[in-house]
Amino acid sequence: MTSPQQLRAQAAEHFAAQRFAEAGAVYGALLTRAPQDFEALHKLGIIRLQTGGHAEGLELIATALTIDPNHAEARMHHGMALQNLGRAEEAAAQYRLALSLRPDFSEALFQLGAVLRHQGRLDEALTVYGRCAVLAPQQPNVFLKRGEMHFLLGAMESALADFDIVLRLQGEAAAAGRPTPALRIADMLFKRALTLENLGRELEALAGYEKTVQMAPGHADAWNKRGNMLRSHGWLEEAEASYRRALALNPNHVPARTNRGTTLAMLGRNQDAVADFQRLLEIEPANPNALGGLLSVAQPLCDWDMLARILPRLTAEAPDGRAIIPSFAMTLAFDDPRLLHDATAHFRRIYTPPGEAASCPSARAEKRRPHPPGLCLRRFSQPRHGLPDGRPVRAP
Repeated sequence: MTSPQQLRAQAAEHFAAQRFAEAGAVYGALLTRAPQDFEALHKLGIIRLQTGGHAEGLELIATALTIDPNHAEARMHHGMALQNLGRAEEAAAQYRLALSLRPDFSEALFQLGAVLRHQGRLDEALTVYGRCAVLAPQQPNVFLKRGEMHFLLGAMESALADFDIVLRLQGEAAAAGRPTPALRIADMLFKRALTLENLGRELEALAGYEKTVQMAPGHADAWNKRGNMLRSHGWLEEAEASYRRALALNPNHVPARTNRGTTLAMLGRNQDAVADFQRLLEIEPANPNALGGLLSVAQPLCDWDMLARILPRLTAEAPDGRAIIPSFAMTLAFDDPRLLHDATAHFRRIYTPPGEAASCPSARAEKRRPHPPGLCLRRFSQPRHGLPDGRPVRAP
């Protein structure tokens, strides 16, 4: 008969080789022989966590901790089980217990940072990730998460510095034969490009979005943001093509749907824009841009039936900002001074950057800028009328 020691050795070999099904079977057999075996309880609990059995994993690890309550790794894994079950405060308490047992336990710090971020305690999460970066200076994920905290707290230069560290560490890992999966690198490039955009370095941001979609052609968010950068420079046909790629990947991508409708209107393709704004209303009936977009494209089409359908709702929703209407379209549709004042105030608040005079998006797009190096863009006609697109929100 196989002894408990032999079973333990077999299971440990399977576990180290990540043959988790085999390891789980052997640890299960070991527990029938030795129900209080700490290693079997702990490792089988980890296996259950990795395969989605969070409740069973929690129970197994909790039992292991009754045998050895001062095992730092088991404390951390107990916290992970609690976190996966949505019990964030209890998870944080377990991570802190693990750190009290082992103050240099960078993995527990990393998990604590994730809980704090989820709870919206961003300053505390930033501090935790900062400590983690000191303890694990070669771990790209630590600097990625710290960069995200800097981004969310508005410290864009610090975020960019962290993202650049991630790129350096990933490059070193690739040179050493430990390449990072392409999608993870693409997500990194996307977040870095977002940071550059928020720093006003738009051509560098565009280059970042270009690299992202080259590495991960299925990255719908990057196609959408690439379109925004192209449109901001007046390259409307290329922007529309970029939004089209995003929508081919995700037909319900609300920002891309809004942005393509806006861009089609700027190109004078109002009938095509109608389809996008109607689809936007189907996807998100309360979207504040959809009705205003429909108004702007229905007016030049003289689509009186559509105008008759949407004007009552616009009259009700524009004063309190539930519907955002471009100023020019609004003055053609309404003559109530109070409604015009209130609706204009909402439009200016959302679409006029602080310190800038109000202007319609098309006025900014009229200034066609030189093509950035490395991009083969076609010439096209000057833009026409602009619509809002929701771009003030820029987040990872």
